Amino acid sequence: MSAHVPQSGAANGSSAGRGNLLRWLDQGLACLPERVKELNRQLGRTPIDLGALSQAIESDLGLARHLRQVCGIFAEQVEDRRPSLEDAVILLGPERLRSVAIGFWLQHCETLAPRWMEQALGFARVAERVARLSGYGMPERAYVAALLRDVALICLSGELQDGDGRSVDCERQLYGIDHCQFGRWLAEAWGFPADLVEVLEWQHQPGAGVADRHLLGVVVFAGKLAAAMTGVAPATAVGPDGALREWLSLCFPQLDKDARLHLIEALENDLVYIVPQRVTAAAMARGARQ
Repeated sequence: MSAHVPQSGAANGSSAGRGNLLRWLDQGLACLPERVKELNRQLGRTPIDLGALSQAIESDLGLARHLRQVCGIFAEQVEDRRPSLEDAVILLGPERLRSVAIGFWLQHCETLAPRWMEQALGFARVAERVARLSGYGMPERAYVAALLRDVALICLSGELQDGDGRSVDCERQLYGIDHCQFGRWLAEAWGFPADLVEVLEWQHQPGAGVADRHLLGVVVFAGKLAAAMTGVAPATAVGPDGALREWLSLCFPQLDKDARLHLIEALENDLVYIVPQRVTAAAMARGARQ
């Protein structure tokens, strides 16, 4: 699959253009979209049918084996037996199951470059950590939102961008849409929860009036960190000039100054080995204290 969307017949933001883009993506990602759709369909049922969900998972032997291995770590603490897929669903819960499955599928998708996947999965882990530190109740959903954000980015531009609006202008000129709109289309077509769909559309505007403002703040702030981590933005994007403090305030207005300082100090321990030296965790902490 080419990393770039074909420019003819795919743009203008029309319903026809939307259909062209999604068909192109479905073809490039083989059976991955259908697997994601079925997983979301099963997880969206109330109540969840454990048998039907397990059967859907079992259709992908690789994922089924992976889930049993993951849950075997927990199950052996309870009883000495091979965990079933029903056990996996119960032990992980819906949101963690969704994040583990989608991460597994994307990581094993042969049409996605390993370098991109390394960056995308790293960003997703950062988003989940930011979610936990800021008190968000569904950190696994932040992980999935971060992954989908990068799927849209890579499909339109071929490489991770800095998230400050420059790539959006370029995408609109080339394709008639940007990765924010494409991300919404993608999430809707693949059956993700409505609040996550909304966040993808407004992923650069932390003050947008979305239903889940906390999730939006997590995705925006994690994007700023990812920009520095991958080296696509200047150090001042989140560096010690006070910009990080500003983004913390914009993304998490519900947190007071002490809570924001605690968040960045905790991230300092997590990111010290993956943030480039020119954007050190200590420098970010100094910026937060200014």
